[in-house]
Amino acid sequence: MPHPFPSSTAFRLELGKSRQVILGEIVFAHYRDGVVDPERFHVDPAAVDAIARLGGDLCSTVRDRFEMLTPTL
Repeated sequence: MPHPFPSSTAFRLELGKSRQVILGEIVFAHYRDGVVDPERFHVDPAAVDAIARLGGDLCSTVRDRFEMLTPTL
């Protein structure tokens, strides 16, 4: 399966014939100048024309952004 970040696989969980969860450690990231704040290493979401993979061959654009506070327990 292609992926944009060189990484090492740390954990793989098979969830059936065609489903799996893969967790790993990203060892290097490629990014365009101006996308990442060099002091805080935060990504500027407005500078990235992101897409989301929804499953199978289905993808979505990410155009609308909003904040949602994380609930505290």
